[in-house]
Amino acid sequence: MLSCRRLGWILQAVPADEFALLSGEDKLVPYHFNTDRIDHLFCSHCGIESFARGEDGDGKAMVMINVNCLDDAPAVDRNTIKHWDGANF
Repeated sequence: MLSCRRLGWILQAVPADEFALLSGEDKLVPYHFNTDRIDHLFCSHCGIESFARGEDGDGKAMVMINVNCLDDAPAVDRNTIKHWDGANF
């Protein structure tokens, strides 16, 4: 059985001014969970959320990137991943 690696989230935060979306903006569908403070952006074609826009705890604009969605994604040391569930965030 094949599965898409993009379904597994590996998140990396970057300052918004260091993020550039090169294509596909017109294919994104926004969704807001709970507090409506984060713009979760889903692909209207495949349904994957490759990144989200919001602010960090200090109010700085940030982008959370799902590294699994990057072409030629870098190797990830899985021992450094901090696991969390959405219910206890």
